[in-house]
Amino acid sequence: MKVFLTLAAFVTLSANTMFADVLFTDGTWEEFLFGGVGSFATGCGGGCEPTTDPVADASLNAPWTFTGPAMLQVLDLFTSGDQFAIFDNNVLLSNTSTPGGNGACVNDIGCALADTADYSYLDYALGAGDHSITIQTVAAVSGGGAAVLSATATPEPGTLALLAGGLGLLGFRRWRKA
Repeated sequence: MKVFLTLAAFVTLSANTMFADVLFTDGTWEEFLFGGVGSFATGCGGGCEPTTDPVADASLNAPWTFTGPAMLQVLDLFTSGDQFAIFDNNVLLSNTSTPGGNGACVNDIGCALADTADYSYLDYALGAGDHSITIQTVAAVSGGGAAVLSATATPEPGTLALLAGGLGLLGFRRWRKA
């Protein structure tokens, strides 16, 4: 019985990431769908409308996973007024900003980024390690819709120190030759 309960617990806890897709940390945007308040975001599955400025990918399923430090951005799009709770490995990071709800950017990411007073937005720095991002709807003005997220890799402090040390050695070597 103990083995069965242990196996059941393992399957339950790992089920959240079994069907996860890897989110590239190159700054590209990924579009997702969401339902009413309390629902979790899902991949588009062919149901998303195209975005502009830039065009977002719509092929990945939630949860979105990646490894390493990154800057995570989540942006409401299309109808302004929606708000989200952002989780990493099932731990609440933060809610997106409270939107003004008067935006007219429709599917334009660049426009909505320039109007974060009307569109709900989050910019969050994540540290090193494995990340599994899930998004829950906190407010939905039309009962659901689509939004976008993006992750951009950031160098770890150790990497920056190594780069600075290498450049310093090159400079010292050049100085000694001169």
